Amino acid sequence: MKKLWLSIVVFAFCVCGVGADCAAAAAEYPNKPITCIIPMEPGADGDINMRTIMKKASEFLGQPIMVVNKPGAGQTMGYRELYKAKPDGYTIGTCAASLIMAKMQGIYPQNHRDFSLVAFGYHALPIVLASTASKHSFQSIEEVVAFAKANPNAVSMATTSVGGAYWIAAQMVEMALKVDLNLIPQEGSAGFVVTAVAGGHADLGVTSFSAAKGQIEAGKIRFLGVAGPQRYPGKFNHVKTLKEMGYDASMSSFAAVMGPPRMPKEIVNKLSAAIEKAIKDPEVERTIVSRNMIPEYMPPEAFLKFCNEQEVGYRTVLEKLNMLKTK
Repeated sequence: MKKLWLSIVVFAFCVCGVGADCAAAAAEYPNKPITCIIPMEPGADGDINMRTIMKKASEFLGQPIMVVNKPGAGQTMGYRELYKAKPDGYTIGTCAASLIMAKMQGIYPQNHRDFSLVAFGYHALPIVLASTASKHSFQSIEEVVAFAKANPNAVSMATTSVGGAYWIAAQMVEMALKVDLNLIPQEGSAGFVVTAVAGGHADLGVTSFSAAKGQIEAGKIRFLGVAGPQRYPGKFNHVKTLKEMGYDASMSSFAAVMGPPRMPKEIVNKLSAAIEKAIKDPEVERTIVSRNMIPEYMPPEAFLKFCNEQEVGYRTVLEKLNMLKTK
């Protein structure tokens, strides 16, 4: 009995000691530089925007944030590095829609629920384009639907590589329009889609606005609709979302900040508050908007809800294509 009581007392002392240490660490946080893992190559939109956010957030935290790029394997190399990091708030990272989709496709074992979500940063909404050089040169989504229903698989649509965010978005668009399109995945990312559509090699395309803006303004491609939850700001705000047109397709590619599993809530809250101030800073907002993204802060709870909602749409597509590897 004495041994039992001794064990309980020792255990309680250890727990209280650890708890006190954690509380003290959280109260002092941050007292040294922070590392931010960006799972993409230097110079990408996500890299430039997140570096801007991190630079401003570091001013509010009072410590430098050093960016480390870890591209590769559909961004999962960066996620792997972050997942095994010590959850003390001194290693954080950024994420995108790939964090939700990779597990569903059996590419990576974790998803958004396995990390400490910190703050949502900005949207990059998929858009539907039409080529002005193809023989069809569609003027509207309604025109696409009418022709495609009468001519199944006769309309070609360029997408990014299989399994990627814009490829998922293209599948959603096809399902929402209730037509059979000839989807043509490109070997690369959003810019490859723009090249295919502008050159008349595909009638339609689903890609990012940032990649397509130059060719839209040059008149090489036509901006038909937004396959996301809101219209783009600025001079193209007149272009409706597919939802507004009556088609149930809405997806958001995004960029956000997270930490390793089990990061103390006090540290998460400090980081989230600093990132909120950074995202809402006029200079940061201008930078993100200038790169044709939509800045939006979400705290951890709202960020989790958003990811769960996006997951439902991805699941529908992957189930239909027999590509869903998890329940």
